[in-house]
Amino acid sequence: MDKYQVFLHHKIKLLFLSDLHLALETPRSRLDNYFETGFNKLDYILSYAKDNNIAEIIQAGDFVDGPRGYQILSKIMSKLDEYSVTIKLVVGSHDRYLGSENLDFTNIGILSKAKYIEILSEKPHK
Repeated sequence: MDKYQVFLHHKIKLLFLSDLHLALETPRSRLDNYFETGFNKLDYILSYAKDNNIAEIIQAGDFVDGPRGYQILSKIMSKLDEYSVTIKLVVGSHDRYLGSENLDFTNIGILSKAKYIEILSEKPHK
């Protein structure tokens, strides 16, 4: 058996999602409680991943609805702690501050530094 046949026998389950737009404030166009709806979605996703032995959760941008609004961080951290999961993500336009490449003081940057998320990059990690 060659190395490619061995690889084909291993299955990895992935869950892909995008555009959660987690936020504290409800946009004018929404009639529901946007904060509650967003966190119910996150809870469903994390529960589904746990129940189905999903190895990796990959978020394809716009995890939060704005780069700042630090009050939401504790809620996100608590939810990720509850499921003991790290989400890998691609940074979306709503995750950045004014298009800046510097994520240090954004919600995503803080979550990354605290090891709650892993930011995926076009460049390989060394």
